[in-house]
Amino acid sequence: ERDEVRWDLTTQRLLERGDFPVSHGRIPLRLALTALHESCREAMGTGIADTLRDGRDRQMDLRLAGAGEERWISVTLRRPLHARGSAALVAGTVTDITDRVRIVRQLAASREDVRRYVHGLDAAIEDQRRHIARELHDELGQRLTALKIDLH
Repeated sequence: ERDEVRWDLTTQRLLERGDFPVSHGRIPLRLALTALHESCREAMGTGIADTLRDGRDRQMDLRLAGAGEERWISVTLRRPLHARGSAALVAGTVTDITDRVRIVRQLAASREDVRRYVHGLDAAIEDQRRHIARELHDELGQRLTALKIDLH
């Protein structure tokens, strides 16, 4: 599903806006662009400008603004074949990737937990080795001293 838009590269805003309902888990490109988080507007503008300039497809993961739960989208930008001569036409596909971003973050947190656990386990093993080495040293020293006393 593609939706064509006009984007002002100077203001990082859509030139046209409308009321675009979300349906079937798909987000219309216009709606996504109007709802971009402020920190992602420049990246979107750069992606659009680059797509217009060289005609190559672009894929970006971007955050949406709004109250409540953080939302993320994956945007693929293309210059439609019929627009190769047009300087300001970009088509795009937008997919909600909020669940994927959440899972990736949970996985990263889980990996960090495992890393900390392994670090703690390594430290405990090293402490145990030192303890055993001290005990062996002390025990061996005592036996050698006793042996030396018995020999004299």
